[in-house]
Amino acid sequence: DPVAGLMKCARALRDHGWLAMWWTIWNDPDRPDALRDMLRPSMQAKAPHLLEEEAGPHAYLRDLDARMAQIDGIGAYGPMSREVLRWEGRHRPAEIRRILATFAAWIALPEPVRAELLDEAERIVREELGGTVSRPYQTVLYRAQRLRR
Repeated sequence: DPVAGLMKCARALRDHGWLAMWWTIWNDPDRPDALRDMLRPSMQAKAPHLLEEEAGPHAYLRDLDARMAQIDGIGAYGPMSREVLRWEGRHRPAEIRRILATFAAWIALPEPVRAELLDEAERIVREELGGTVSRPYQTVLYRAQRLRR
């Protein structure tokens, strides 16, 4: 429960102490991503729901304002700041497989479909992208100072 967690943080912080939270979004829809583009046909054929907006980074990006509203709603913190850090991750075939295998939407796939898509992602990195892929990510940092009690 995010609200309960924020209240626990408020109780644990000293007056004027800082709450800092970050959330990584494992994609950046505003920047090129060769793996995403090359994997799209397989996803369209085997699990098209993974390409819907609600299953991708756009849904997570919309949650950013909701997270700020939750922190503001506690009433224990001063003005919030939010900073988006854009960065690149470089991954070898087995690493990209392990990352994709942790995503909830991929975990929920029936096992044969999940394995086929993970195999395809790994193959693309190994055979079509020269053994390493660079992917765009975002990490959002939230900061707020604990108000005096």
